Amino acid sequence: YAGRSALARELCSEALVGFRQTGRIIGIAGALFYRGLFGMDLPGIAALDDLTESLHLWQRIGAVHTLDCLQAIATIAIERNHETTGLSLLAAIDAYRQTNQQPLRLKRFQQSFANAVLRAQVQLAPPEFDACWQSGSAMAIEDAVAEALVFVTLERSRARTA
Repeated sequence: YAGRSALARELCSEALVGFRQTGRIIGIAGALFYRGLFGMDLPGIAALDDLTESLHLWQRIGAVHTLDCLQAIATIAIERNHETTGLSLLAAIDAYRQTNQQPLRLKRFQQSFANAVLRAQVQLAPPEFDACWQSGSAMAIEDAVAEALVFVTLERSRARTA
């Protein structure tokens, strides 16, 4: 669906309706996740809302996809000039993946991760980048989720006042 994000979001929305009707939690979480991914370049908070709902569902069922949602939220944070938040989240994800031997599964996610880290590195002074990476690396995933939710709440407030 490269270059056809609107169509991809529409298809995810259609799938989401079906999954909600049948109560298939994994389907709902997946459809929300991908609809959020395909909407990351859109202004506003729709993608963050999708990713946040997906994050909560993945957490509830204990799936590794929690990390994928966090990575997408971190990427949005960096793209919206919240480099320290985004980088801390990426560092927490990286530390968790290394500790638990859970590499990024898809090449697209690997590329997205690397690009987000590089963007933050360009925006932050080296000492700030290093400090942010170090503090994020020491963060538990539960704390990273909490930090991501604070960012989402701030973005929602910003959207309401805009």
